[in-house]
Amino acid sequence: MKGKTKMIVAGITAVGTIIAAVCGGYSIAEINNSNSNSNSVVVTVNGETVDVTNSNSEDLQEIIDGLEQDKKDLTDENDKLSSEIENSVSASLKDVKLIIDGVDSGISSKSSVAVINNENYYSESFVNELIENKDFSVDFDSNKAYLGDKKVESAKLLDVCPNPVVSDDYGVQILSDTIYMSSEPYYEGFSIHSTYGKYAIFNIKGGYKNLKFLVGHIDETNMISGTLKIYLSDDSGNFTNSPVKSITINPESLPQEVSIDLNYAKQVKFEITANSGFAEWGIVNLYLD
Repeated sequence: MKGKTKMIVAGITAVGTIIAAVCGGYSIAEINNSNSNSNSVVVTVNGETVDVTNSNSEDLQEIIDGLEQDKKDLTDENDKLSSEIENSVSASLKDVKLIIDGVDSGISSKSSVAVINNENYYSESFVNELIENKDFSVDFDSNKAYLGDKKVESAKLLDVCPNPVVSDDYGVQILSDTIYMSSEPYYEGFSIHSTYGKYAIFNIKGGYKNLKFLVGHIDETNMISGTLKIYLSDDSGNFTNSPVKSITINPESLPQEVSIDLNYAKQVKFEITANSGFAEWGIVNLYLD
């Protein structure tokens, strides 16, 4: 069936009457009687004719069914087009002149602002002018924008490796409650308590250059000195025999701030040994960069 319509209006009232169904100004159906003395009625629908008197009604029904299908197809197509229009993107580029605190900066940037669906998006070159040429860049691999020098962001050691390898679950504990060192509260880190060497090994995947943390004696535990040793692994994951740093922890001293050059080691190992007796120490606020 050729030709499409959205609405069909039909009616036959008398021989010789002309009836039209209209879609967008086009006549799609009419009934003609060229001879007023004849009972022959010819129906023309979009150029296809059926002699209603001399043919059966099946031909006319086939034409009507075709028109109904055309109506459905047009409705579906109209819905699809409406959806596409609704979800379409409107975009344009604008030239702008930069005014700073009411004073013309003399900077005019062409096609530097994109207006997309009524939102403004500024070009990197225009942003550089706004920030007086301080380096600005976007890394789409990490979905980060950098202003100034690119620096590796700080990360919490326990976020990078929340489940370290420990000598035993009793001697090493990830903090779940507040501890106090020199009367100050600390919330993030781990504790080691033992009369001999206990350790915790963190897999940091070779992704960091430096490590900073605080270490100190935990209040209300035995007033005994201890020694913290830090070991780093090689590229194979094996630890060196000698520590990169050895720190004496005096129970009467304030927590010490420690900085370690990791040199992108794959693992870092904390080991504490008490000089005598039993005590407990905290290693907290551990940050990688």
